[in-house]
Amino acid sequence: MKRYTFFIMLAIAGFYLTSCTLEPSDQIVGTWTWIYAENSSGEDLMNTYDYNTAIFFSDGTYDFDIGSASHTGTYLVDNVEETITLDGVGVWDLIELTNSSLKMKGQSETWYEWHFDR
Repeated sequence: MKRYTFFIMLAIAGFYLTSCTLEPSDQIVGTWTWIYAENSSGEDLMNTYDYNTAIFFSDGTYDFDIGSASHTGTYLVDNVEETITLDGVGVWDLIELTNSSLKMKGQSETWYEWHFDR
């Protein structure tokens, strides 16, 4: 009986562990630090601008600190397509999103690519 109970508990634990995977919309929330920024011309923007932090809030708003300027707006993550839309117009592919790394690239012809660490 103990063996049967052990296997049932193991199966239940496995179910709960696999069902707790965070969606991109949950995983992106928090403070990120820019480590890389490039545009479609191949320009390393980290040498041009003082990129600091990007904060994605759980209410769908963001705050980017670039140099002495602060940019605020709204964002929407599409968990299926793995994209993020900034301010309702700019669509970005989420190239990588983990607990410690975020990489996104704009879908427009003149794109930007940003990499962040948490």
